[in-house]
Amino acid sequence: MIPGKSVNKSKDFVLEKEARLFARYLLDCDPPREMVDRYISANRHLGLNVVTAENEHISNFSLSHPWSIPFLDAATGFLQPEAALRKKIYIMAAVLEASPRYAKDFLPDNLSPLLLFVRLITNGLTAGIKILVGLPMFLIIRRSKND
Repeated sequence: MIPGKSVNKSKDFVLEKEARLFARYLLDCDPPREMVDRYISANRHLGLNVVTAENEHISNFSLSHPWSIPFLDAATGFLQPEAALRKKIYIMAAVLEASPRYAKDFLPDNLSPLLLFVRLITNGLTAGIKILVGLPMFLIIRRSKND
C-alpha cells in the first residue's frame, strides 16, 4: 500500500458526498459522475480538500445532517461569508452552472414585474427564515467544538 493513498481515498469519499449533497441542495438532483469529478478537482486545486479545524464541525454536521445545509449556508453567509461550507457550495454551483446540462437552471426566468416582485418577497422571507433557524444552529455547533 502506498503511504497517503488511503487518506486521499477517504478525502475523495468526503468530497464526493459533498458534491452530491450540495447538488441536491442547489438543484434538487443527483449530479452525474463528471460533475462530481469536477467538484473534487476544483476543491483540490483551490486547497479546499482539507477542512480546517475551525470549519470541521460545521462540515461534519452538514454531511451527517443534509437537511441542515440550507440553514448553515444562510447562517455562514450572515456570520462567516468566507467559511469553507460557503466556498464549497459556490464551487458546486459553478460546476453545475458551467455545464450545458444545468446552465438553464441558473438563468433568470422571464417574469412580469408583479411576479418578479412576488418572487423577490418570497425569496427574501425564505432567506430570513433560514437565517433565523441557521444562526442558533451554527452557534451551537461552533460552541460544541470547544467543549
